[in-house]
Amino acid sequence: MNAEQKLDYIDENEYMYKNLNIEIDLDFMTNSNFSIDEIKALANKVADYYLENKEQILEYIYNDFKKTGWFVDDYSKDEIFAKIGNPKINMIDEKNYNITYLESSLDDEHIIEVELFLNDENKYILSYVSVDG
Repeated sequence: MNAEQKLDYIDENEYMYKNLNIEIDLDFMTNSNFSIDEIKALANKVADYYLENKEQILEYIYNDFKKTGWFVDDYSKDEIFAKIGNPKINMIDEKNYNITYLESSLDDEHIIEVELFLNDENKYILSYVSVDG
């Protein structure tokens, strides 16, 4: 299946895939040496990674919350997982991504973001959790 079949077009740099909003950095789209189909294939790959590893990603976020005290006094782990919502995945370039939870119902103020990068062994690595608001 090619990238065109897998991602539904929303805007010039935004696509939906199985309820995931994938945003591709416009600078990367216009200034990289990748074709649009190659970029979309990379977007498919990170979306598949997210869907296959969602529990691991949520566990990574929860463990960070336990260290920092965010939300763990107010909600159980299962409640956090249920309230965090669907992410928007921002593709910065071929190796760097942000998984951002903009519609969390944990509170009305904070945006939760996880940095994700593709290492030299072609494996995705979760690197940082940020709570802004």
